[in-house]
Amino acid sequence: MDLTNRISPGAYCLILCWALLLTPTASADLTLRDAVQNAIATDPWLDRSRASESAFRNEARAAGQLPDPKLTVALANLPVDSFSFSQEPMTQLQVGITQAFPAGQTRSLREERLQQLGNSARYEQQAREAVVEHEVTRLWVEIARADESIAIIESSRQHFDQLLQVTRARYNSATRRTLQQDVIQAQLEVSRLEDRLLQLKEARDRGVSQLGRWVERDLLARGQTFALPEIEASQSTDSVLDHPDIVALDQQIEAARTGLELSRQSTKPGWSLSSNYGHRDEDFGGRALPDFFSVGVTVDLPLFRKNRQHKEIEAAAQQVVERESNRFLRVRELAAERDEAMTTLNRLGEQIRFYEQSLLPQSSALSRAALAAYQSDEGDFTDVTRAYITELDTRVQSIRLQAERQRAIARLNYLNAATADLTEK
Repeated sequence: MDLTNRISPGAYCLILCWALLLTPTASADLTLRDAVQNAIATDPWLDRSRASESAFRNEARAAGQLPDPKLTVALANLPVDSFSFSQEPMTQLQVGITQAFPAGQTRSLREERLQQLGNSARYEQQAREAVVEHEVTRLWVEIARADESIAIIESSRQHFDQLLQVTRARYNSATRRTLQQDVIQAQLEVSRLEDRLLQLKEARDRGVSQLGRWVERDLLARGQTFALPEIEASQSTDSVLDHPDIVALDQQIEAARTGLELSRQSTKPGWSLSSNYGHRDEDFGGRALPDFFSVGVTVDLPLFRKNRQHKEIEAAAQQVVERESNRFLRVRELAAERDEAMTTLNRLGEQIRFYEQSLLPQSSALSRAALAAYQSDEGDFTDVTRAYITELDTRVQSIRLQAERQRAIARLNYLNAATADLTEK
């Protein structure tokens, strides 16, 4: 019995809709944006840096506080012959509190230095995110170049297969105008294309493996085609001083200068305030004895610190010089790399326009003309193969130039990266 005749049209449509919803569908291919976001979200370096930043922030809050006061409880002047609290009027039960105060501005400087190191860690995270985006984009472009080159060669292989068929047909014809070496040469060119395909596929697989170092491998679907992206160039600035690398180094320099001032503050004496309350019992006549209250100040005497403190100050000063030198070198590196990237980008733009306007149309026209001349017995087979290979190489070279341009834009975007505003956690 046909069950569809017993089910109402509305119920049948509902069942069909549920079946379509429950049917598994192929997952969409991974995009470059998704790959970058996944690489940043799963980067263990960033997790480690965030933990380090959090540690600096917490240490800074703790460093700005006073040391914990010390509680003292003691029995003073207790006679050892009877150990009686009421035997002697000098015997006391003492309770005291001592609060230490670090030297100079030590507390505020320690807090400031740790906050500066936390800021440096945050800027280093922004620099790392720019590095991750650049590396993922670079690998993506390499894989996409291989994919598009493979597609071009496979398309051209059909033309070479047709040329091989034409050559065999002419060789088997009665005229025998085609030489056997033409057939062999046509077969050789097809074999060379197969070799180029194998090399490109190997390069593609190697690129996918390297991309798996950044992106979760579960997201890299088998058989996915990587399209060559159109990356937008970020706004360039006249200076690289806003780059996260430089701003992070600025914070490290400030932290080193704060550390230098902290070393200088250690030459000042620290001090502590103590208060003590002493309770006494009655005397022999039953008269209550008065209690005692004491207060005192303790000050450090820097008698043996001279050599040690001077060496610490000198070492802190050298750390400032080291940080400043690192910043100077990094600024020069970034500026030179950005100039090189801009020069490369302009050159690639000119080359791509030349290929699109001249070389690609000319190579295509040459291959068609050579094939037509060969089919009409007015051309040589070598001219045909040379023209086909020239067109193929020109198309593959055009893809390579476009890929290099996208890589140059990605590199320039990294060099033009700017820091984002810090928000306290």
